[in-house]
Amino acid sequence: MAKGGRPRKEPLRLRAIRVTVRFSPAEHQQLRLLAALHQMPACSYLRDAALSRPLPKPRPSINEAAYRELCRIGSNLNQLTRLANAGQAVPGVLSTLRHLTENLGSIKAVLRPSRPRRS
Repeated sequence: MAKGGRPRKEPLRLRAIRVTVRFSPAEHQQLRLLAALHQMPACSYLRDAALSRPLPKPRPSINEAAYRELCRIGSNLNQLTRLANAGQAVPGVLSTLRHLTENLGSIKAVLRPSRPRRS
């Protein structure tokens, strides 16, 4: 009768050896920041860096900030749409839409660099 559960790894692929590394608090903080920048756990970052594997390119922080702002804008638009579809009056809707439009314009300006003008 077959035994259930997860199949065993090949012995050559099994990570059974532990290497202990000591860091100063500043080095540990730097390691954590680098791993977070690459969106990897610290242990995976160390393994890839130590074995000279290519590390993923870090994401520009502007993308994260733009993404968060777009999520806020989307949430506000969803709320306004629900209220409008329910036939409810939305007090201050014009100022909210102006604010959303300004935010969208600033995000577009950041994500789309200005093109040089032709003379």
